Amino acid sequence: MSAFASVSCARVRARLDRLLDRGLPELDEARDRGHLEACASCARELRVRRDWRRAFRTLELPSDDEFAWFTQGLPSRLARAEPPRPMRGSIVVWPRIGAAVALAAGALLTLALIDAWSGERPIEELFASAPRPRLSLEGLELPWLDGLRLGGGESE
Repeated sequence: MSAFASVSCARVRARLDRLLDRGLPELDEARDRGHLEACASCARELRVRRDWRRAFRTLELPSDDEFAWFTQGLPSRLARAEPPRPMRGSIVVWPRIGAAVALAAGALLTLALIDAWSGERPIEELFASAPRPRLSLEGLELPWLDGLRLGGGESE
């Protein structure tokens, strides 16, 4: 299929419903019908749409009695219904806080990398000066840790 044919097909397919409704000017309708005679794909699409329309026209609509159980009390239910509550303002605030934290973290990381790449201090020094978290186990009784030795040695 050439680029011209695909553009022509797209134009015709976009107007198939108006063609079926006879809502196109005569010149456009004649041009589109000529395309439909030459293009099997577009002609097949026209047949499918025509068949769908025929199927929908033959459907039987339910009678009003079938939905009486729903429609009888509808006005009173609508009158009793509470209006929807507005969204809480805090929901809108969280994305802004997250964006601010991400921006600050990115700025700090950028400054740390610029400092490390400037050549004045090696990156190991930069991280060596960072505070280390300390864990104190004083006063805790952890019997499962009694035989554990860290550092690759054997347990006693």
